[in-house]
Amino acid sequence: MSIPDPSSSYDDFEGVHPAIIRAYDAWAESVDSFDGSDIYGIGVGSSREVSPERTSLATSPSQRKLSISCIAPARLTSHIPPTNFGAVMPGEIFRSQFPLPENFSFLKTLKLKTILTLVPEPYPQPYVQFLDDAGIKQIRVHVPANKEVIKIEPATMAQALGAVLDRSNYPLLIHCNKGKHRTGCVVACFRKVLGADLDSILHEYHTYAGRKARVLDQDFIRSFDERALLWLARENGYLSDDEPRSESPSVMNMQLPSRTRG
Repeated sequence: MSIPDPSSSYDDFEGVHPAIIRAYDAWAESVDSFDGSDIYGIGVGSSREVSPERTSLATSPSQRKLSISCIAPARLTSHIPPTNFGAVMPGEIFRSQFPLPENFSFLKTLKLKTILTLVPEPYPQPYVQFLDDAGIKQIRVHVPANKEVIKIEPATMAQALGAVLDRSNYPLLIHCNKGKHRTGCVVACFRKVLGADLDSILHEYHTYAGRKARVLDQDFIRSFDERALLWLARENGYLSDDEPRSESPSVMNMQLPSRTRG
């Protein structure tokens, strides 16, 4: 059967978009018997996005796997990065869209310790099982999409950054649905805490958001007050003691992120 192909039509969906759920369901149905034992044996197709509008592809997963396996060794067809994958801090912090089953083998090569998920539950069962099987800790912080008005609260962003700045979480992957807007805001605010200049921060945001870049996201990034997190950056070795002292973290009512497994 065909797997839906992801696209920008679900940029603003707060939870895991149904298109992603359908992609997982289609994948589970395409394997002979999904009992979890073959959860890393996908490695077909190319890194892609899932779309409610596009409901079919030219070939089924099994057909694509057969055709690719005829011309390339398995090691070349099993490590497919998620769409919008990139290194924020090489070897330590990564970013992407919501991983699909075909990305699991690639993610295993990163030896991830933690995944920071910015969309709320429920999550597809194969994704939950992947986290459990790989021993990856999941931190869940619901960062809403800035649509029509700025919806991200400073305290919510501080909560997400608390996980990103904590080196005990590395290697860490940050993802939302598309890896563009919410993930882009988190990475941008992380850069602000570390003292990067605004032009380079917004350039990085645009690199991933492309034509879908949002004015409200950029307004939020500009207005985010990073001073309440300088103490945490200093505590984790990102800033020296020579850097200006920050205000109390209570300014943003910062809370520790919820930490769960799978």
